[in-house]
Amino acid sequence: MEYTFLDNQINFCRLVVENNELTLYQNENIVLKSQGLKVNSYYSNPLAPIYDNKYLFLIDYDKGVQIIDDYSNIFLKIKAVWKAFIVNDILILVKHKTICFIDCKTKTLIKSINQSENYQEAFYENYVLFYRLHRNNTYLWDSNKNKIYHLINIGKSDEIIRKIIVQDNILYIMKKKRLEKYNLVNDEFTEEISVDGPNNALALGPYYLRFIKVNVNKDIIINLLTEPIQIMKQIYLKFGLFVMGDYANEINYQDDYFKSLVEELHDFFSNSPRRNLKSYDQYIRHWANYGVLEKKFEEYFDKI
Repeated sequence: MEYTFLDNQINFCRLVVENNELTLYQNENIVLKSQGLKVNSYYSNPLAPIYDNKYLFLIDYDKGVQIIDDYSNIFLKIKAVWKAFIVNDILILVKHKTICFIDCKTKTLIKSINQSENYQEAFYENYVLFYRLHRNNTYLWDSNKNKIYHLINIGKSDEIIRKIIVQDNILYIMKKKRLEKYNLVNDEFTEEISVDGPNNALALGPYYLRFIKVNVNKDIIINLLTEPIQIMKQIYLKFGLFVMGDYANEINYQDDYFKSLVEELHDFFSNSPRRNLKSYDQYIRHWANYGVLEKKFEEYFDKI
């Protein structure tokens, strides 16, 4: 068995399991090797593998969770996991009605909590957003400080959260038609971006969102009353190309060249491999091509 995926640091990983021996390559360098391994999960209904901080997780919806490192290979019979991620050596397993927290160092269940029907979660570096977790209450957990923010003034909607960003005590929440902002100091909730009508957010694919590093330029103020291309320039300068492209709709612009650039960006993500970059060379080419697109947009916005 061979499986390729990207880890939390956007490295290309290749997992090979042969004759009870597992080898994990990160950017074609061996980072984990385990012999005499019995892979209990992973074959019937697997999630993509997760690798972070020397821990490898193999998760199967029907069987359970396997945690592998240099010293141990532990199998936990926690079934029906449909989403998983790791922050600060805590593995968070999302089931349909509960959320489980696993200590990766001890390979044990810390706690399990219930969730509401309209609950969503998202993570960014050491932060986890538990959106409408219980009775419409939303919390942001800073795992570095083990601090929990109760977001008492946050707006509530059933729109899917695509990505969160936390910078300078501001939480940004990306949704399909809007980008919301929550000030963690004074509990002020505002709307940063709002898109009317159809947009091409789905064309870019939510898979890539977690692999794009966003550095927010807090000095840029977005004026939604300006011309559409100027709005896109402001979003680009504040959040970067990916966020801009996620809210851009090529039918809104009169400039044919800019329209073609937006189409090229959307086609790039629509036609590129969503979950399986098959080789390290393909991975390198993929992000090199994204860099070419970034350069084109940078040169265009410099001229207007």
